[in-house]
Order: sequence, then C-alpha cells, then structure tokens
Amino acid sequence: HRFRLANQLHSQIVDHVTRDPGCHLVIAFVRGPSIYRLANRHPRVSLKAWGHDGGMNIARTEREHHVLAIGANPAALIRRARPTAPLAVVERVLGRLENICIVAREPSDIWTAPSLWDTSESNATPSCIELAAPARGGSCTDALAWVASESTIHARIPHQFVFATLDRPEFTVGLRQQGFSATAYLPAWMPDGDVRRDCLLMVKRHEGIEAAKRGFDSIIDAWNRRLQNARMSSVRS
Repeated sequence: HRFRLANQLHSQIVDHVTRDPGCHLVIAFVRGPSIYRLANRHPRVSLKAWGHDGGMNIARTEREHHVLAIGANPAALIRRARPTAPLAVVERVLGRLENICIVAREPSDIWTAPSLWDTSESNATPSCIELAAPARGGSCTDALAWVASESTIHARIPHQFVFATLDRPEFTVGLRQQGFSATAYLPAWMPDGDVRRDCLLMVKRHEGIEAAKRGFDSIIDAWNRRLQNARMSSVRS
C-alpha cells in the first residue's frame, strides 16, 4: 500500500513538472532502494543516481546516506555549458539525451551554486549545514577563505557541504585540501544566464561519524571511487 501511494505521488509530481518547460531538472534525495527503482523506471523522466549526500540526514538517531538522483525534463531544452574537465561516465549518460546540448562558455565567476536551503544560523540543523562563497566574483583564494571561515564558525555542526561549481578546478582542489570530499556529480545543476553549469557536491563530516548506506552500497561505493580517485587538478574518469 505504501509503495502504491509513493508511486502515485511520484507520478503526480513528475506529470506536473514536465508540463513546465521552464523546469529543467527533476531532483530527488532518495532514502531507499525501492523508491529509487520506482523513480528510475518512470516512463517520462528516469531519475538516475549521480552520487550521494554523504550522510546528511538523521532518522531515529541514526545518520544515513541518501542517493542523489537527477532526471532531465524532456519538455525542456537544456543548454549545458561544456565542463572544463568532463567525467566520462557523465558524458556517456547525457549523450543519449536529445534535449541536452553542449555549448561553449567561458568559465563562470561563480564559485558555489545558489543555496537550495536557508543556511542562516537560526535555520541550521544540528545535523548539517550548507556553506557557500559570496554570490559571484572575487578570487579563488577569497572564495576558499570564505568557506574556511564559515566552516570554522559552524564547527559544532558535524556535517558541512558545498555545491561547488566545476569551472574552476583550483577551487575544488582547495576544498579537498580543507577536508571536503566529492560525493556527487551534478550535471547542469546551476543556472547561469542562458546555460546551466555542472557542479560537485562536496562534504566534510566530523571524524568517527558513520552513516548507514541503507542498501545503496554499490551505488555509493561506485561513485566514491569515480570521484575520489579523480585527479586533484581536474575531475576526470
């Protein structure tokens, strides 16, 4: 009964958003394999795993990984800025989608993608917080210093994450040096004018804090290998 209800709700959401060509992506943080299979097999928008959230949420006192699944709205034309360091598995999947086109653009001066959530202190949860650099402009050194400062201010929060744009590999290198690890590749994640740019979800969690994989072991382990074995100067397969 619960699965049928989930299927109905998911179908209603997909049907609603795919009627709007201004909605480019369908995004889900998926908690369990059965729901992921449901989302992955939808006839209009197949959500595919692009990594995981690094153990962002706590349920019944246990921290757990959720898979980050993304699908492209077939009703939308998505202009994706050519990534400076493409990941082979990403290009293979996206290359089969007719409504995503690659366009050449100069690297963006945005270091972190706009927030999905309110990250103010009053709305930070005990379990996680999103960090971000100033809106746009400035140097890589300044952006990294800003993230480091915010990380220190919120040091009591055990799970910190950044949606880092991929146009400037030196920025993701600097985040790695601050202790962040890439957990998800986010194709066409960030709108920037007439294009969308790829990002990485990068996570820093207090040492000794484990998170349950909830049956997503193979997906989590595969994406960890793809992203953590990438060259530090780029994000290549």
